[in-house]
Formats: sequence, C-alpha cells, structure tokens
Amino acid sequence: MQHLRELDSVKEGIGLRSFAQKDPLLEYKKEAFEMFKQLIEMINREVISLIWKAVPEAQASPSTVQQAQQQKSSYDTQRMQTQHADSTGMGLQAPAAPSAGQVQGQPPMGLNVKRKPVEVAVEPGRNNIVTIQNMATGVSESMKWKFAKKKVEQEGWVIVEQ
Repeated sequence: MQHLRELDSVKEGIGLRSFAQKDPLLEYKKEAFEMFKQLIEMINREVISLIWKAVPEAQASPSTVQQAQQQKSSYDTQRMQTQHADSTGMGLQAPAAPSAGQVQGQPPMGLNVKRKPVEVAVEPGRNNIVTIQNMATGVSESMKWKFAKKKVEQEGWVIVEQ
C-alpha cells in the first residue's frame, strides 16, 4: 500500500518534467521501475530475515517451542470468539417476510440470506416527453417531464411511457 501511495505522489509531480523538455510518461515509467526494484529488494530482505529467524526455532525441540509460544501469548487464543456488527440497511433491500404458505424446498428467509441490491428508477430528462395517466379517472396526457413531475409526485398520476 505504501508503494502505491508513493506511485501516486510521483504521478502528481511528474508533470513538471515537461518544463525540462522531457517526456513525463517516460520519466514516470523510469521512476516507477526504480521504485519497484527497491520494493522487491525490501521484500527479499524481509523474507531472508524471517527465514533466518525461523531456522533456530525449527531446530529447537518441540517442548521448547511450545514453552516459548505460551510465554509469548498472555491470551488464550483457543477460547477467543469473534463478533461482527450488524450490517443491515447498507443500501440493500430487506428480504420479504416468509408467508404462511411458503413452498417447501425454498431456502428459509433469515439473517444469512443474500439480499438484492436496491434498484433506482431512471428519471426522464427535464424536456423529455412522457405519457402519464391519472389512476382515479383513467385520463392520459403527453407532456414534458418538467410539468408531469409535479402531477406524478403530488396528484396521483403514474408514468405510462417515457
């Protein structure tokens, strides 16, 4: 992650190289490659260090290793339990409540059921012509959305065609 942040900072400042009559893309590639080589060297050093630290432990007797592990950890990790916060209402629709006549063979609706994403209806453009219908009277009209929007939101009309 640190390497990626460093690459972002190089990307931000590389544009100034054009004042020196150099191609910013080539300069970015050169610097990024040098940074990548340094990253690989650092990883290799850490791996070799871990290997050299692990060799004496592997040669030690098993009882010595167990004693060292027990002394290192003051917590009993075998009795630990994990807890996660509830993630309901994070942009997902809640599953429908199971009906009394639920068909056998369907998976039960519960906490572990995958929820469907919320679908947002695409609103027509301001000057698009839409056909709306009054649900009470059955009257249909075609007009621009900027005029029809008020009727749909407040007066009980619905969009028939976009």
